[in-house]
This record gives sequence, structure tokens and C-alpha cells, in this order.
Amino acid sequence: MDIRDYARDIILIIILVIATFVLVTRLWFDSTIALGATLMMLSLGGLLLSQSIRIRSLERSIQVRDKAIRVNLEEISANMVQKYDASAARLDNVVNEFGKRIYR
Repeated sequence: MDIRDYARDIILIIILVIATFVLVTRLWFDSTIALGATLMMLSLGGLLLSQSIRIRSLERSIQVRDKAIRVNLEEISANMVQKYDASAARLDNVVNEFGKRIYR
């Protein structure tokens, strides 16, 4: 995990926590409520960050699988072309043999 990828999310979480703390202390002047609301916003921000990390890791794994599937399809396509060419060559040989036998 690279911190630079998630710097924007972390900054937004910090702003969310500070704004919650300031808002609650201004409205109720109770430190317990302000601390509870701040921790609640911090856990919500952490949850959102955690989900963002999971989504990005899923995107990476999907890209890796997509690349692997494409490589496999290309290999299968190349093998099918080789088999088709070999079958066509065998069929040409059989037709030539029949042609030689008929004209003898």
C-alpha cells in the first residue's frame, strides 16, 4: 500500500474528524459527547478508507486476471490455428493420394 495513493482520503478523514469535534463542542459544550462523536467520525472515516483499499485491491486482481485470460486466449488461438493448418495439410495429402490412385 502506497500512502500517496490514499493521501486524499486520509486528509478528508482528518477534516471530517476536526469538523465533527468543532461542531459538537460548539453546540453542546460537553467533552464526552464531543469525544464520542469524534471517535464515531474517525471510525466511519476508517471504514470508508478500508473499503477504498479493498476496492482498489479487487480492481488490481481483476486486471491481473484479465491479462492472464487474454494471454491464455491468445495461446489457445495460436494453437487452434496450428491445428487447423495441420488438419488442412493432412486433408490436402489425402486428396492428393486419392487423386494419384484414381489416375493410375
